[in-house]
Amino acid sequence: MSAHNTQDIIDYYDQAHFHFRYGWDLDKSMAIHYGFWRKDTRNFRQSLYHCNLELSLFGGIKKGQKILDAGCGVGGSSIFLAKEYQCKVTGISLSSKQVAVALENAAKYHDVTDLLDFQVMDYTRTTFPDESFDIIWALESLVHALDKEAFFKEANRILKPGGKIVIADLFQSRKDADPHEDELIRKMLHPVAIPGMIRISELENIINVNGMQNLEYRNVTPNIVLTAKRMYFGSFIFALLNKSYRFFHSGTGRFAANHHQYPYYQYLTLKRGLWNYYFVSCEKIQSARYSQLL
Repeated sequence: MSAHNTQDIIDYYDQAHFHFRYGWDLDKSMAIHYGFWRKDTRNFRQSLYHCNLELSLFGGIKKGQKILDAGCGVGGSSIFLAKEYQCKVTGISLSSKQVAVALENAAKYHDVTDLLDFQVMDYTRTTFPDESFDIIWALESLVHALDKEAFFKEANRILKPGGKIVIADLFQSRKDADPHEDELIRKMLHPVAIPGMIRISELENIINVNGMQNLEYRNVTPNIVLTAKRMYFGSFIFALLNKSYRFFHSGTGRFAANHHQYPYYQYLTLKRGLWNYYFVSCEKIQSARYSQLL
């Protein structure tokens, strides 16, 4: 799999913003992630809200906590956490375009505007003081980390003792994929600037060496399948529209030109059981105890 860099991730989200705006009803949903379908979920926009709600319940979010939304997109999760839990939320993204949109979105919610802050920053190298946050929230952002361990190392630094990381993301399900399956995964991930997925077993090793404990995870793949199917069927429409657009606009960026490949291949690989969608949480070891372990 070809390597990506930080600029690739920025370019992907900047170039794909138009696709998300219409495919995800971005102006209203403010969400760029899989929807969580419950028995009472009526439509796609509600499934996006339910993803935030279910992840917050899984992570045990409490009223008034100080939260870092690591990879905040256009601010939807941050606004949700501020509105539903009155948390003080700082959202960070590599993309200045996303941060600008997040600030515009936050300005619409006058009752929680003072609880929200958005900044351009790399979540593996933040400028926050030690022990700044109660929670680090990562909704489909860990998968973009070029160095997954660097994410947890920095999280350990800026979390308060006993603080938690709360994650929803894609994880590779097995180690023994054959060459054809590896190629399908490459075709899925490369067009959206994802360097690679890790397995839950790898995640456990990473948190153990980076001051974390009490790993909990829940496979919620059945709850995101409808979104995966929706994306798959939508990929054919996007491919046709994209082909027409490129005919008249020769300067289309490479990520915008190939973005339709992810919705197609994510469903093929999901049906083959090559990845699953998990909710994950872990806690920072209390400082004194961690010092003794070191």
